[in-house]
Amino acid sequence: MNKDKYATLFDFGVIDYHDDWHDYLQHGFEQCDVDDLIQLATDANLNQAQDDTVWVQIHAWRALAQLKSTKAIIPLITLFDSADKNEDDWMMDDLPEVIGMIGTDALLPLFAFILDNTHQQSAYLVAASALNQIHKNQPDCRDELLVFYQQYLEQPHHQQKALNGFIVINLLDIKAVELIDEIRQIFTNKCVDLMCAGDLEEVEIKLGVRTQRTTPKPTFEQMSGIKPPNFSNLFDDELNDDEWILTDSFFT
Repeated sequence: MNKDKYATLFDFGVIDYHDDWHDYLQHGFEQCDVDDLIQLATDANLNQAQDDTVWVQIHAWRALAQLKSTKAIIPLITLFDSADKNEDDWMMDDLPEVIGMIGTDALLPLFAFILDNTHQQSAYLVAASALNQIHKNQPDCRDELLVFYQQYLEQPHHQQKALNGFIVINLLDIKAVELIDEIRQIFTNKCVDLMCAGDLEEVEIKLGVRTQRTTPKPTFEQMSGIKPPNFSNLFDDELNDDEWILTDSFFT
């Protein structure tokens, strides 16, 4: 890589979440820089840096997105597991958009990643989000997605309820009414996180195959499996001093 370009990535420095991306191509980055950018984008040492060089990795993968580098697809997908392991919000937020910008060449590697049952939950969610981003940018890939989703729903990862919930969201986004039978089956198998897109009746209404509910909408506890705290006697006069201190700390 041209040393001046390399220095530019460091000079860009801190990224504000709400800022627009830099126009990296305007700064001279081109296809001949792809190999060096991939090296930077996947550099674990940069990811763990304790100074502003930590941002270089993000600048590198954003430059690869603007270059639409198909060569970067596999290296970037390998970062999904790192995103899960390190609980890296930047990776989980940015990488789907990056791969979405690169385009449909990423579909088959993403399909293979999701079908592989060796990954962790957050890594799968990044992959599912990347599929959604590709469709948003290139809606004509819908048929390819339908074929994959049908294959997945026939043999889903039953323990990955959040992934299955995200896939249901993707199916709603592409209005996949053709797969309503497979969608019903995955809900019947109780392997969908209802916090993602709601229960089956909610999904059927969104897909237009149902006009109204025939059962009560599930409660937060039913959807999440989490029992909400009981505050019914929160201000009971019989609370002792320690309980009042604990209560006060909860609300402050």
